[in-house]
Amino acid sequence: MPFKVQVGPHQAAIHHAQTLLVSDPDGQINWPSEKGLYFYDTRVISSWAIYANGEPWILLNGGAVTHYASRTISPIAAFRPPTALFRIARSASLSVE
Repeated sequence: MPFKVQVGPHQAAIHHAQTLLVSDPDGQINWPSEKGLYFYDTRVISSWAIYANGEPWILLNGGAVTHYASRTISPIAAFRPPTALFRIARSASLSVE
């Protein structure tokens, strides 16, 4: 009998203590979805969008780096001179003080 491997949706999930952040790999949380920032069983943030100079991010690479941090790397087309490619890296981490 063959073994069937099922892969879930592409997402980044990081946690610290009782706080959990689940987002798209580009760091955005689109509504409606089950993604968001959760504290215990309560969703605190259900929608999150990131823009640079009014332009949406284009994902090059992104995902969880450790259990409490993620990194997203995207080009910024609005700031790109004709001879160079600029990238912006956004890091997110959860901590409780």
